[in-house]
Amino acid sequence: MRHLVLTRSAYGPKYPLDANRRRLALTLAVTVPCMREQIHRAWTWMVLLDPDDPLRAEREAAFSSAGPTEFLYDRIDPAGRQDGTALGRWVIPRSGPLLSTRLDDDDAIAPWFLDTVARVRPMRRQLIAMPYGWWWADGRVRPLRYQRNMFLSLYSPDGSRHVMETAHNRASHLGHTQDAGDKRRSWMWVRHRDARGGMLRAHRKPPPEMRATFPIDWTALDAVAYR
Repeated sequence: MRHLVLTRSAYGPKYPLDANRRRLALTLAVTVPCMREQIHRAWTWMVLLDPDDPLRAEREAAFSSAGPTEFLYDRIDPAGRQDGTALGRWVIPRSGPLLSTRLDDDDAIAPWFLDTVARVRPMRRQLIAMPYGWWWADGRVRPLRYQRNMFLSLYSPDGSRHVMETAHNRASHLGHTQDAGDKRRSWMWVRHRDARGGMLRAHRKPPPEMRATFPIDWTALDAVAYR
């Protein structure tokens, strides 16, 4: 069974260059280190880029440093509407069972995340959720339980569907959601100055066990996220 980790990291020339650089810095500080440390290694990172991204070469090098990587290219509206079309064209050949995992280019997953998801063996098309995680904002965190989070996976027996066909909070039509059964806090949703949407109140300093869980560059995260 193929396991694809799907990440949209498409920033064209109309996207503000300073924001583009901050986003790449977050990818390097947060997302790439977490992918390098995954226990489960039988995956391919498929990344959607804008072909006209002025930082394209640096972005390709960053993702490729974590493991097997494939790139797709699509010119995407910088307004980034949160519907299926805005997610871009994901050209994934249909060739047997497919497990696809959604991962944003500024978020973190624990080393056991992909291993836990891969051990779930649904009998039909099924969303797989790791509900427990953290919200990070401006150096503080808040624990969350969020079933329809942006770290969902989708098992497709015939490989005809994938998890990035729509926004995570509208994904219920892709299949029933199965809890992976892991109550550990396995992801960190990073909110920074360039992120869209409202802010939850984050009131705790990251506890030591949290810093130990996620192999990210905490100094770089604190430096780049709100500068």
